[in-house]
Amino acid sequence: MKLPLTIVLKSVCASIFLFAKTTQSEGSNVGIFPGGAANSYASLYLGEEFSRRANVPFYDLFDQAWALSGGTVPTILLMKKGKWPRFASHMFREAIKDAFPDLLDLLDLTDSDGWRRERFEAVLNKYFSDMFFGENQNNRIVFIASRNGAPVFFCDSDFKLPKEELRVLSGTSFIDGIMASSTISLRANLGMGKLQASLFKPRQVALAPFMEKKTVVDGGHCDAKRDGKFILDGSTPTPLVIEYLKSIPGQHNVVVFGNGGPFNEEFRKSINLNRNGTAEIIHRDGRINIFIISIRVNNHTLNLLNKSENYMLYLQKRVEKALMGQSRAVFDMALRAVLKNKSLTMRSAKL
Repeated sequence: MKLPLTIVLKSVCASIFLFAKTTQSEGSNVGIFPGGAANSYASLYLGEEFSRRANVPFYDLFDQAWALSGGTVPTILLMKKGKWPRFASHMFREAIKDAFPDLLDLLDLTDSDGWRRERFEAVLNKYFSDMFFGENQNNRIVFIASRNGAPVFFCDSDFKLPKEELRVLSGTSFIDGIMASSTISLRANLGMGKLQASLFKPRQVALAPFMEKKTVVDGGHCDAKRDGKFILDGSTPTPLVIEYLKSIPGQHNVVVFGNGGPFNEEFRKSINLNRNGTAEIIHRDGRINIFIISIRVNNHTLNLLNKSENYMLYLQKRVEKALMGQSRAVFDMALRAVLKNKSLTMRSAKL
């Protein structure tokens, strides 16, 4: 029995629409914000510039944003819809003035009485006291901290991660995530013995699968490589993001809003990163495009902790200079890829 031509055509069109919907909607855009204390302002300013060039709010361009240490605050400012004005750099400058003590005070890194931690948390409470990770929160934010060198994921409880990964329980505050990820440790070998001092004390939060409070941060970031797998690229969780996206079919774009920090040369060679900051990873279920936008800033330790307006202005100029020079090409490629992925996703959602 032959079906009428109109029925056949309708069936074919429905199949095409279904195929488009199930394939196009699987692509995603993920932003990464590196650590770097005050230098993370460069990442924030770069993220704002990305949004300005696209003429689209950052939280509408990116499906997720991952961060480490100083990159956590810029991530929140750019990803939380309706919380802050489109341009959050002024807020960041004001907050960092309050949060970071004077330079001479910073030379005393023992924080034995906890005053530095309390001052930092007081500033964070002004902005983020009502924010928590949990189920159905749609935060689309992931912070990475460390426990004994292994990564700890601060994210919503319904965010899909491998079962063996350590993650916080529902109800954990954003402030816990910022503080845990931002713990900094300085170590020095003095010949007769070793000196270790932390900018912030280790933080305790409830972790799965322990279901009880554990010390999350042990005085530093995760190991760069663990059990043969890369975890960090300098002060970014880029390897973790790549492993996560390999489990999701489709074409994904990863944009690293760099601020001049160090990098993991071994990891970058493993993904065949080009000199222009791009790489393409083909895996069984799709493709991951990597765009690392490098900003060359002065990474001297004292500058990392500099809170002055002049230093913020210096960082802005470094971003602007980079986008007129060595980082212009990768910035433009990332922008085109993100907009293309977003338009495909929006188009398939309407089918």
